[in-house]
Amino acid sequence: MKITKIVAAAMALLITGSSLSYIQKYSPNTAIADSSGYVPLYVEGSLGFAIYDNKTATVAYCNSKASGKIVIPSKVKGIPVTGIDKKAFFDNDDITTVVIPDTVKIIDSYAFEGCANLEYVDFGNSLETIGDYAFSRCLSLKEANMPASLKSLGTESFSSCSRMKKATIGGRVKRIEAAAFSGCDSLESVYIPDSVQEIGTLAFWLCTSLKNITIPQSVTLMEYAVFEDCPDLKSIKIMNPKCEIIPYIYKDSAWKYWTLGNPKKTTVIGYANSTAEEFTNESGHRFVEIGGLGDVNEDGLINAIDASDILSVYAKTATKKTKPTSDELSDCDVNKDGSVNAVDASYVLSYYAYTSTNKDKGDDKLDFVTYVMNT
Repeated sequence: MKITKIVAAAMALLITGSSLSYIQKYSPNTAIADSSGYVPLYVEGSLGFAIYDNKTATVAYCNSKASGKIVIPSKVKGIPVTGIDKKAFFDNDDITTVVIPDTVKIIDSYAFEGCANLEYVDFGNSLETIGDYAFSRCLSLKEANMPASLKSLGTESFSSCSRMKKATIGGRVKRIEAAAFSGCDSLESVYIPDSVQEIGTLAFWLCTSLKNITIPQSVTLMEYAVFEDCPDLKSIKIMNPKCEIIPYIYKDSAWKYWTLGNPKKTTVIGYANSTAEEFTNESGHRFVEIGGLGDVNEDGLINAIDASDILSVYAKTATKKTKPTSDELSDCDVNKDGSVNAVDASYVLSYYAYTSTNKDKGDDKLDFVTYVMNT
């Protein structure tokens, strides 16, 4: 009997101790443990905030009431909110919109992972870091318009955001980490700023709706398999003639050259004698040189005059039954089918009409080569 009572008492003590520990660690308005000791927790609505030395606060968690539109306050108890902690909203299926204030500098790893119904995020204007997997598996997220202040974009930060169609990467990011947008199979448009220097392995793997992309002059390294399994990718324009492009790590693999998409479908646009051209010489990708294609008279414009010049070359070669010269092919064979004819002129006229009716788009207009690839 005594032994039974002792065991029961010990079990009760363990249960009580466990409960107290749980309350102490997670209960609102008490404290949570971190590497620096204990920090006070403060609850406001559906959000719990960790407060550090009464100077800064972070969103530590959300409770079961968190749903619909979440507006994160810039301050709690007069203290600025500067971050969103790891797993703060992890697997919350009820939130649809998040508005982040300008005070927030960091969204930690896994913060919104698995928020399957999250459709829209206002990132604010001061965010500097998006951690690993921060928005992974946000299946309903439609776009990611990251602020110019962003410096760091983590591994798989937006992976498997299957409905996201547009991504604008923040203007101070130096490296797009591995698999950052992998599995975003609705992604159609990506803007990479000229701050980016490196693009990590599998960064755009399985972006099956991506059709065209420009890699800016600032990029010096593209790691292997960046665009693997992007079957609709028609063109990649690489602006840095010395950009290092790494083939697939497994040298004998059938996927060896898929760093730049499917060699049978993707056209690589770059400068003559560039690393991009060198890569395509081995990979079998079609290569198109950046330069005067379509601008036959080299006046810096592509218009009806160029179309007329193409038709003149076509008429000359057709009546004399001769082949175009190498220079004529270089300038006039717009669709690169090995001949100069009315089809090439029609591409020029079509592009002239496109640029004339889209003057307000500025730099968002397609360049001539990309336009031809998509027509």
